[in-house]
Amino acid sequence: MKTKLLAAILISFVFSATAQQQGKYIFTKSGHIEFNLSGSTVGTKSVWYDDYGIKMATLTESTSTVSLMGITNTTNVKELEIRNGNLLWKINLLDNTGTKTTIDYAIKSGKALTDNKSDEELHQMERQAVIDLGGSIEGYENILGKKCMVFTLGDTKFWQYKGYPLKSIISLMGITNNETAISFEENSTVPASKFAVPPGVVITEGVNPMDGDLSGLLNGLQGMNGEEDQEAEYEEPLQTNLTYAEFINAVKSLKIQGFNYTMGEQSTGSYISMFRIGSFYAGASVFNLNLFDHAEQGEPIDVQKTYTLNGKQAKYAYTHEGENETPMHALFIKNPARKLTLVIHAQRDLPLSTMEEIARQLNF
Repeated sequence: MKTKLLAAILISFVFSATAQQQGKYIFTKSGHIEFNLSGSTVGTKSVWYDDYGIKMATLTESTSTVSLMGITNTTNVKELEIRNGNLLWKINLLDNTGTKTTIDYAIKSGKALTDNKSDEELHQMERQAVIDLGGSIEGYENILGKKCMVFTLGDTKFWQYKGYPLKSIISLMGITNNETAISFEENSTVPASKFAVPPGVVITEGVNPMDGDLSGLLNGLQGMNGEEDQEAEYEEPLQTNLTYAEFINAVKSLKIQGFNYTMGEQSTGSYISMFRIGSFYAGASVFNLNLFDHAEQGEPIDVQKTYTLNGKQAKYAYTHEGENETPMHALFIKNPARKLTLVIHAQRDLPLSTMEEIARQLNF
């Protein structure tokens, strides 16, 4: 069972997996890129973007052919995806139907991570994101005169320019799909009409479970596991005498080298905060006091040791990660005076000593 405890920890992974793709999606102001598609899928892809990718339209027209056990299937696609501020439309132009959702959470978190960053800082974020995901950076090559970072993630290879790949080779189960940019007008003027839904399309309103705030993301993460019937235990109202404002102010006041606050959220049974320590993602959360005594019960975590830290009971635990997930760990601190359990959660690359220092400074 993945309760909100584990979901809070997994947010750190979500941030590390999407950091370079949110907010400033592309680290250049505007442009128009044309792609050639080859391999099992042939066709074209056209991309228009403005406001660093906050506005983006992607038109894909393709035919995919897959042969399996002597049976060949062919699929024709004509799709338009439009992102305009906090709204996202996905449209099937073959039947003129589509969906509309909001992406407030992505925009807010991305701006917090990328705003006011220099080109060099943004590039270092790109590199670190690849490393955090277990990828390998192979060097740099020019595509259409643009210096691209070449890297691999599993069986996929990318040539990425300022946050957006100009070339990719994706191999999966013997099927290979290639995208190669054949023209790129950088910093060009893009008509506002490119980011508007075409007339005649029937749109269905959707709801993004990750939208709006951290509690929405928590619900989305636990919903993916399909287990909600046992969540009530961790959704009882928070009993702490520590206010949310006191908690957030304390987190924002952390004196840790490389600390950069990202965001926080208050829900029924918890306070959640997220931040960076250098290139690593971490967070601090507050749950009810009784969580400490059964932190590992029903959770895919292994308690490595139980000890005393800052005069309080503490547990240090590893989380079980999936095949492609970033390894995470957590530190639980029992605080009877404040009627709370403090949880420090982070990528496992962040040393336990740093997590203990965070706990020392958050010794409410």
